[in-house]
Amino acid sequence: KTSFREFINQKIRHLAAGRQYRFIHKLMLAPFLLSWAWFYPVWLASAYMGMPEIGLGLIAFRWFLMGTVLWLETKRYGQRYPVLAVPLMDAFYSFYYLSTGLVSLFTRKIVWKT
Repeated sequence: KTSFREFINQKIRHLAAGRQYRFIHKLMLAPFLLSWAWFYPVWLASAYMGMPEIGLGLIAFRWFLMGTVLWLETKRYGQRYPVLAVPLMDAFYSFYYLSTGLVSLFTRKIVWKT
């Protein structure tokens, strides 16, 4: 993509197209999305209730799982494993998915060619 606007439109288009996925593929994607959606509220609630170790444990567990999957996939494709990128990618994805995902929910018509 040559502009930021084209990039964002592409991401919205891809998320909006998720409505067309087969049910089995939606089931396969659900655990990741649910773990992300519930992770931060549970983490914040545990910190608010005075049990920050639960929140820290959740962070460690989530990042360990994400790191393991990332390591396996980078190894599979012969790429380098960016260990320190896992927390950064998780934070970026949270912002990206909230902003772009909400827009894609209200996108009625998907335009594939711009």
